[in-house]
Amino acid sequence: MTMHAELKVFLRVNNDRALDKVLSKIRQLCPLPLGEAAGERYWKDPGLQDVRLPVSIPPGSVADMTFEALRVAWALGGPWSVTSIGEPGTEGWEFEALAEHKGARFHVPGLEWARISLRDGT
Repeated sequence: MTMHAELKVFLRVNNDRALDKVLSKIRQLCPLPLGEAAGERYWKDPGLQDVRLPVSIPPGSVADMTFEALRVAWALGGPWSVTSIGEPGTEGWEFEALAEHKGARFHVPGLEWARISLRDGT
């Protein structure tokens, strides 16, 4: 089964230097390789940068890949709210974990909101 994993974060940064610094800290804490960051200013709050990073989840069972996604999440902070749509291992299945700064303690200054998602890649 092919799965796609993505880490989406909202970062409170003032400039590109600060953005690079926060992304570097996220990469340092993350237990799995992260791909190239793609981002833009968040339209609802121009003080936030909306950034998406592909996550290299090692192949395995759905349970193993879900565990790896949670390892990424907990490396950044917690607690996390977890949801799943559909039957695990079937077409259209999606898993996600969400955390935001009001209810979570992040290990990365400037990290305001995060979501890690794992979905069927077919």
